[in-house]
Amino acid sequence: MDPIAAKGATIIDLMTHRTGMPRHDVSYRWSDDLPSVVKKLRSLRPSAEFRDTWQYDNMMYMVLAYVTQLHTKMPFTRFVKQHIFEPLGLNATTYSFEVANASGQLADGLTHHNGTIRAFPYWSKPGGEDGNIESGPGGVISTATDMAIWLQTLLLEGVKPGTNTSVIPAEAIRRVATGITVTAGTAPFPELSPEVYGGGQTISAYQGHQIVEHGGDVTGFHSRVVRLPFDNIGLAVLTNDDDAGFIFSDIIKYRLIEVALGLKQVDWSSRFKASLLQQIPLPERPANASLPNVKLESLVGKYDNAGYGGFELCQVVPPNPTSSKACKVLAADALTILPGVVDPNVPTFLSVWNSTAVLYVSFAHFDGNIFSVRGLNSFTTGDLSQPYWATSTPGSAQGTFAEFVVEGKHIGLGVAGLWGAGNGIPEPQGKTVREKAEAWFDKI
Repeated sequence: MDPIAAKGATIIDLMTHRTGMPRHDVSYRWSDDLPSVVKKLRSLRPSAEFRDTWQYDNMMYMVLAYVTQLHTKMPFTRFVKQHIFEPLGLNATTYSFEVANASGQLADGLTHHNGTIRAFPYWSKPGGEDGNIESGPGGVISTATDMAIWLQTLLLEGVKPGTNTSVIPAEAIRRVATGITVTAGTAPFPELSPEVYGGGQTISAYQGHQIVEHGGDVTGFHSRVVRLPFDNIGLAVLTNDDDAGFIFSDIIKYRLIEVALGLKQVDWSSRFKASLLQQIPLPERPANASLPNVKLESLVGKYDNAGYGGFELCQVVPPNPTSSKACKVLAADALTILPGVVDPNVPTFLSVWNSTAVLYVSFAHFDGNIFSVRGLNSFTTGDLSQPYWATSTPGSAQGTFAEFVVEGKHIGLGVAGLWGAGNGIPEPQGKTVREKAEAWFDKI
């Protein structure tokens, strides 16, 4: 949507996340491939001006994976295996779920669900060694042994440990570790520093010691790959606790640095707990909520957005006898496959989404023509008495909301709290729902 970015964006812009695009994480689906993701980008709304600020966006790594594929005539994952994994002897590192699972050593990602610890199915299975659209942003599966080799390689600026063989040019290692965009202009604690971002690398300081790192977070797993180049120290923290692993990773990271360098030990656990207690709860549905100004039945049907794709909105609460066959099946199964996340007392629509982040999307009535939107995932338990368990996630900390607009015979849907813009980025401005929407869907 931004002709300036479309014409002027470089590989550096994509690597440093200064294209003006927010995350738009639910716009791409497992049915997409890299060319279709690139095509979708043209129709997604930017949240900032080109090169104005830093906003992390997984889609930029998908584009970079596609650029690699175009220039090398092979899948990005095969290129990395041939030119990085194999030369460095990272023999247990792969992009393939099948290869990792066959080893018998693949960890399960775990979550705490209603007092029970449950394992997620592995989040990114398609594609084998050819990878899939998620391989660029977050597809590497590795081991502690291989991560130790990788950390040594980074500290040696691309040289294979124990040899004089350069596998990755030193200039490339230095370039991606050079700050281009500012991710945090001020330090939140006295031991920290402001942060800048290079090519997939955050550069900062901890108690006066420079840190270069990359963090990764996917369903069930969290990682921090960190090096202190002036101290010749590298560390990797890998966790499989989905709920709090991102916090554990940082606590462990800081403690390891403190112990290795003899620094003051900071009570990061208490700091993170205090931060969690300050989170603002999501808005609750008003007790006297008014119903939409049109019949619920008139809102069901197929909607489309060029960037997000299409979906069918199915009425599940209350049941709609005039629904399509697919919607009737979904409505009949909803309370079974999505236990505890569909309130039978609140008017609710469901849609099959099949993005890499969520399987379903729910639209639960909030007030008037506004509905609360959540991403849902459903998993089997292996227990016939309760065959499924499900998770429900809002699109943002402030909640995600959709507002239906009826203009004559045309119906549209504007969504806010969806696109995952960077900190401090204002919401779209305008007089109409369409103008203020992060994504607008037309009923077709």
